[in-house]
Amino acid sequence: MVPSSGLQGLGEAHGAGRCREAGLRVLITGGQGFLGGWLQAALCQGGHSVCVPSSSELDVRDAMRAYWEAIVYCKPGEVYNIGGETSMTVGEVLERLVSLSDSKIPTQQDSTLLRPVDVTLQIPDTEKFRETTGWAPKYSIDQSLRFLIDHWREMAKRVKYDMALS
Repeated sequence: MVPSSGLQGLGEAHGAGRCREAGLRVLITGGQGFLGGWLQAALCQGGHSVCVPSSSELDVRDAMRAYWEAIVYCKPGEVYNIGGETSMTVGEVLERLVSLSDSKIPTQQDSTLLRPVDVTLQIPDTEKFRETTGWAPKYSIDQSLRFLIDHWREMAKRVKYDMALS
């Protein structure tokens, strides 16, 4: 796993060691760019999001299936990376989302929300995980974004309907 910071890596190693000492089965996974997770958080925070400039994107449904596969097939105490096959910037994800919209959506970048220093590209090496589990993503980035847009359109209809009943 490539931790986002050295301190995080030390904490994970310490925690895993303590769990093993207690006789607990521990799996350490590294995952990033789960679509649905950070994007939903961004929507809930008024569109403000702090994300890495470019990372491997993975549908959250694929991510949850990957975690299940890890529990079933992976060896406790080993480290496994989980990630997608598509790498893109947050801006590229936004452009694709806007293209799926029925409305014209203006966008602009707020430089005060940008990190002064960040990793410019994060692509996990998932070979060990894939070989161990046989796992592969089922959903493309476009399928994931379409699912997300359709989900929130349905949620908006429900809210509108609920408000009409009130």
